[in-house]
Amino acid sequence: MQQIKSFLLSYIEIKSECAPYIRKILKEGERYYFNQYTTDNDSVISDLFGKNIFIQAIVGKNGCGKSTLFEIIIRMMNNLAYMLFKHIPENEHSMKVSYIKNIYADLGFIFNREIGCIKSRGETMAFEIGAHKYVFGTLNGEFGNDYEHIKTPTDEKIIEITENLFYTLVINYSIHAFYEKNYRSDEVILGQLGGYPWIKCLYHKNDGYRIPIVLNPYRDNGVLDMDTESYLNENRLTSILKYSEKNNIEFIENYQLQNINYTFRPDTLLQKFSIKDLKIDVDEKKFRNDSNYRYKIIIDLFKKSLASSKSYARCIIEAYDFKYTGSEDDLKLIGYLYLVYKVLNIAGTYPSYRDYNDFSKMNLCFATETGNEKGIWEPFELIDFIHELRNDSSHITLKLRQTVNFLTNYSGRKADYDLLTDHPDYDTFLAALNLKDGIDFHNLDDIMEHLPPSFFEHDITLDRYNIKKEKINKRPISLSLLSSGELQMLFVLSSIVYHCKNILSITEKNRVKYRCINLLLDEIELCFHPDFQRLFLNNLITTINRMKLNENCGFNILLSTHSPFILSDIPQQNILYLNEGEVENNKVKINPFCANVNDILYQSFFLSEGFMGEFVRRKVLDLTEYLSNGTNSNEYWDAKKARQFILTIGEPLVKEQLMAMYSDSKIIHKQEKIELYKAEIKRIKEEQE
Repeated sequence: MQQIKSFLLSYIEIKSECAPYIRKILKEGERYYFNQYTTDNDSVISDLFGKNIFIQAIVGKNGCGKSTLFEIIIRMMNNLAYMLFKHIPENEHSMKVSYIKNIYADLGFIFNREIGCIKSRGETMAFEIGAHKYVFGTLNGEFGNDYEHIKTPTDEKIIEITENLFYTLVINYSIHAFYEKNYRSDEVILGQLGGYPWIKCLYHKNDGYRIPIVLNPYRDNGVLDMDTESYLNENRLTSILKYSEKNNIEFIENYQLQNINYTFRPDTLLQKFSIKDLKIDVDEKKFRNDSNYRYKIIIDLFKKSLASSKSYARCIIEAYDFKYTGSEDDLKLIGYLYLVYKVLNIAGTYPSYRDYNDFSKMNLCFATETGNEKGIWEPFELIDFIHELRNDSSHITLKLRQTVNFLTNYSGRKADYDLLTDHPDYDTFLAALNLKDGIDFHNLDDIMEHLPPSFFEHDITLDRYNIKKEKINKRPISLSLLSSGELQMLFVLSSIVYHCKNILSITEKNRVKYRCINLLLDEIELCFHPDFQRLFLNNLITTINRMKLNENCGFNILLSTHSPFILSDIPQQNILYLNEGEVENNKVKINPFCANVNDILYQSFFLSEGFMGEFVRRKVLDLTEYLSNGTNSNEYWDAKKARQFILTIGEPLVKEQLMAMYSDSKIIHKQEKIELYKAEIKRIKEEQE
């Protein structure tokens, strides 16, 4: 494996044959340079942001083509992945990559100072790096004898190519991003597997980070499930905090993990069941308000279900290799109940498992005698479903896997029970499960897989330190007390670190391993206060350095942004300016690097109408018409309203000009003008005093 020195994306060139629905507003034959870097250009500081980190941006108004450029990169990475891995059998639940037709484009990059390019020509793909050239798919006249034609790549050839390829991590929190319905019309070679468009498989990372692209956050049929996303983020953050603690790394500037405490909360599970699910007569008011009563009713019913050899509950726990004895304590029983609940919940929640929707009814947790129309117990379909779940290593089954790990390692001994139910911290929890030496703290996935299941409530607390590394908080600071913006910052950074650490954890010689990461951050400023926008790039760079991600990995970070605060951290040579699909770099006169935010707003984001809100801008124009010539098209204005409006204006220059127009206008009487002038004279005298 060659030493990593540098990596960056150079350009995208849109060919004339590229389908209009793919290129959208982008221009045929246009080459869109992300930067002015060349291997011999000294005007671009390649190490400005630190070792092996290169940052660049695309800016412009909404609809100018920023997201379209990102989508073409995503499509091209998807198609190259198809050519590399189409012949390899997938595991039972991973989704097969489809090939997207009608893309004609080049994606240029520089890798260790060697020029590379990914070329898409309809049903042909080419990959070039230095003197090495490879072509896949249907040959055409463009790719001659100097290209190695690869029909079915060997494992050795895949590793040879991917050593010079980059992994693309895309983050976009916009609710309109990557809506699957928008991609259903794309023509593909493999067809829409299971009725899903090609983009769906790019959310799944149960391929061991072989396919060189992933989209974040996860969406299911366009739906961003905040419960799932929050759970994933908190698990990732917990894993990274423990990883940082165990490896003596500061993940959050000026903060260190103080502790993680867990509280056994069976009622968080029990409250998910309604009286209708139980199918027995109960005291409704007591069931709703008395947690002890609710616990007794539900657990007694569940134990009866487990005792029946023809119940869904019994079938599910046995399919996970557990055996009900009747002597289980409440930790085991809640664990079993959660396992059964989660299996049924997945059947009704995720479209990926819609074929098993018949198992989504929660009353099945408590059914004791089940069978077909003839009364025969045939659990084959349920067992097939669980078999699929056990082979699914995606986030969908994370809570299941955590529960299975807990049940597998929990002994049931009273001493362990007492530890686990007495608000244990993280290390005590592991000790009670005899896992203290059984977790690889260099592997974030392994840490996350062995976190407590979701019927344990966690409380993450932090300590804050000053520049002298002295603790300054008297009491531990709970993560739950942080603002939504602070949490968003932590969750974005932890998501990036999590995926990067997992990618870099692959070291086996016979496995695909990427050592360059292409971060595509689309409107990353969403949810951030302007000050957090100002801090974001510094926090990201600092995090990459602290976690030592750039020691053996090159980073290209490409942002699409509307934030002048983010843009002020990026040199002009590293910015692509777009306006209605056209490159506007030659029209930019002010370098945004360290520049005034107002100058950046006006120039870099093409605010030709100024900074004033459109509603008030039109009001001011309407008022000037009224004051100048008496035009009152909507019959809104009169002398009183005009004066009230002017007095509410905050910008002094606009206010003074309008007041001057008001004073000179014919809409006010002579005596009122005299009073206005007197008031103005008084104001000026007071200012002079």
